[in-house]
Amino acid sequence: MAEKRLLKSSYFLILAGMFFLINPLFHIVDVLPDVFGYILIFFGTAKLAFFDGRMESARNKLQYLIAISAFKLLLTPAVISGLGSDKLLAAFCFAIVEIILLVMFYHDFFNGFSYIADRNNGDKTALSIPNASFLTIIFFITKTVFSVVPELYSLFDTVSDYELYENLMLAKPFILALSFFIVLIIGIFWYVSVFKMLRTANGDTPFYERLQERYFAEYLSFPDKIQYKALKRGLYIALIGCIFFLDISVDGVRVFPETAAIVLFTVSAIILGKYGSFNRTLRLAPIICVLQVLTEIFRYVFTDTEAALLSELSLTTVAVSSVVVIINAGATLLFMSEYLNELRIMYLKVTGIEAPTFDFVKLLFLTFVILQSLQVVLPNIHTSTAVSHMLFVALWIFLCGRQFARMIDDYKKTVILL
Repeated sequence: MAEKRLLKSSYFLILAGMFFLINPLFHIVDVLPDVFGYILIFFGTAKLAFFDGRMESARNKLQYLIAISAFKLLLTPAVISGLGSDKLLAAFCFAIVEIILLVMFYHDFFNGFSYIADRNNGDKTALSIPNASFLTIIFFITKTVFSVVPELYSLFDTVSDYELYENLMLAKPFILALSFFIVLIIGIFWYVSVFKMLRTANGDTPFYERLQERYFAEYLSFPDKIQYKALKRGLYIALIGCIFFLDISVDGVRVFPETAAIVLFTVSAIILGKYGSFNRTLRLAPIICVLQVLTEIFRYVFTDTEAALLSELSLTTVAVSSVVVIINAGATLLFMSEYLNELRIMYLKVTGIEAPTFDFVKLLFLTFVILQSLQVVLPNIHTSTAVSHMLFVALWIFLCGRQFARMIDDYKKTVILL
């Protein structure tokens, strides 16, 4: 019965993730951000991927979808305030890339799920898959097409016939409403079909009993496989945490708060802590979170963002800002250093493999933390240093991802994955 509960949680995560995909888009504005849906589906398919390689392939496509959706979310404020032609270009580019990846993902997902059902006494489950698969393709093609339709109006800006132009503008609200309801109605039918498929799978007793038997015999009996999955999960969460160090703000409020980065690294430490000590990291985490929140409040409330020259800044504000950011920067550097050091010790203990060094990664982190601290103390330099800061953070994220991927791949070679 424990495995039934385990699969039930997998189905729940998949269903919850797909709920984030049901809503129509306004321009590229997503009321329910797809990135959160893809993340939930990614974790929901983790156990199912054990039974078939196509499900693992589907999860690989999800990683690209997560990255693209996160990037689209970052660009949303800029696109909203942009010209109509910019909105059309953004909507079209994202639509093309996403529909290709979505078709590839769902092809692997449904084929993999069908194979798992056919080979593991899931006759009832297998019968429910074709309908859900068909409606999935219809829904996402429809959603993608209609996400571009409203932006096509920017092509009419050059229409010389004023009467025709006026009629087109009058029809725009009705076309937008029609697009919205078409996508929403098809989306509801699609979501219901997926719900029925997963409900059938959850109630298919021979199916989950067979999966339970295989999971115990082929996975739980091999501790190395469990450790490999835990390592992979923990490092993926840490990589997501790295992204939250990107300094992207809307009206002075960060889109990616650094507090969330610390929380994600803490979650990673808790997962990996089952196989090694992360005591120093976990002891520091609450303190760092409090400091991050206080620094962000100070930055939003007291920083003079309108000062163009250094002479326009209050010396008192500069002095207080310096103390605040030095404490916060030092604590954050200590936290990340402890996490990476304890990660290397844990990795060597579990795998017997020497982990890659993070010396250059730490140096890059130090560089962009110093630059970010200067931006808080001297807000008049923010504009001139924003690109440099972004490049340092992006390079740091890339190097962390490469090191984490190397650790995962090196350990994978030592584990016999059936």
